[in-house]
Amino acid sequence: MGFDINDWRAVDLGNGRMIAFGLTFVLLVYGGIAISFAWLLARLLAPAASKILVVILILLVFALIPTWDIVPSRLYFSHLCETQSGIYRSVGHVDDLYGPELGAGSAVHFLKMLGLPYIQGKGLRGLVQFTLNKHGGLNRTDISEPSASYSFVRSQEPMPLNIVKYQETIAVRETGEIVAVKTNYYHRGNWLQVRSAPLLGGGEYCEGDCLVSADFLAAVLSPRKFEI
Repeated sequence: MGFDINDWRAVDLGNGRMIAFGLTFVLLVYGGIAISFAWLLARLLAPAASKILVVILILLVFALIPTWDIVPSRLYFSHLCETQSGIYRSVGHVDDLYGPELGAGSAVHFLKMLGLPYIQGKGLRGLVQFTLNKHGGLNRTDISEPSASYSFVRSQEPMPLNIVKYQETIAVRETGEIVAVKTNYYHRGNWLQVRSAPLLGGGEYCEGDCLVSADFLAAVLSPRKFEI
């Protein structure tokens, strides 16, 4: 039995309703606690003339507790997206590729899409060289060490203010010289969203920089079928 697009829309709608309900519930409970605490503290400690001012100050503190990092994190995320995300490329004609994380599934896709003669990656027992046979099937040959000219590596790095840096790199394998990089950033939300995920929503990539690995390689490499 298939899973069509209407099923995905139902799942997205259900998740949206859950997040909206959770956010409303949390805001009502937290707001009630904040108002009650502010009024009680003002009544006990403040003179009559300044009760309202004390209540306002306490409510401001309660408002800042869950929201203090929203503005700085958004500004930092926007700065990273504008100045450091995207693709840098300087790769000419490429005939081969080595990826320590590339398995049979991604290898056959990349071979057909990019037109490379072979890709080297991981197999069940170690390093493998993948090639396509005349029927479009995948051939595997065990190798002792990689020989491809270029390597492809994925990495991720946690950054301040709940931001994660994702990077895909193509480098000259022997020298380590980086010749192409795709950088993207993921904003997980503010501290409260991170700790209550997915109840309060959150999570966003830099707009327009969400190319999957195959699209990145196709945009950067220029073997046979692709020209920059």
